[in-house]
Formats: sequence, structure tokens, C-alpha cells
Amino acid sequence: MLRCMSQGRDFESVYTNHRYTPRELSILAGHDSFDYLPGHSTVYQQWLQRQPARLDWDRWVVMALIGVTVGLLGFLLQQIIHLISHVKWQRAQQLIQVSNVSQLG
Repeated sequence: MLRCMSQGRDFESVYTNHRYTPRELSILAGHDSFDYLPGHSTVYQQWLQRQPARLDWDRWVVMALIGVTVGLLGFLLQQIIHLISHVKWQRAQQLIQVSNVSQLG
């Protein structure tokens, strides 16, 4: 079994930096790692340079359509609610007049 860290070095204070031994450095040098952050990746930067320059007008059009649709839907809902409320009170007034509830008191 390969042991990377010697006995007693596996727990250290969080306020001190770990100092690698030459043996640990040689083991770490045997492994290759990739830089996964796209902004720092050379492959991503090369791919980005090969992409044609584009304008973001299509996103703005979609955002405008969503905004207009939501605004129109909100306006229509408000009008429908107002219409239902008006019909409700009009009907309540008719029922009060028909039943002569105001004369009972």
C-alpha cells in the first residue's frame, strides 16, 4: 500500500500551510491534472477565439417578448378580476332590490 503522507503529518492546524516532503512531491508529480475552470483553460480560450463574433440581439428579443407577454397577461387578469367584481356587486344589488331586504330593518 502506497502511503503519501508519513505518520503524524495527516493532521495539521488550519492556520499553517502544508509543506510537502520530497517523496510527496515526487508522488504528486506523477499525476496530471486539468484546469477545469473554463475562463483559465487554454483549450476553452482557443475555442472561444475561433467562434465568430455574435451580437446578443436574439436574447434581447426573447427578453422583450417575455416582458410584453407577462405585462399583457397581468393587464388582462386585472381587467377580468375587475369585471368579475363589477358583475358580482351588480348582481348583489339586484338581489337586494328584488328581496326587499332594505325594508326589513
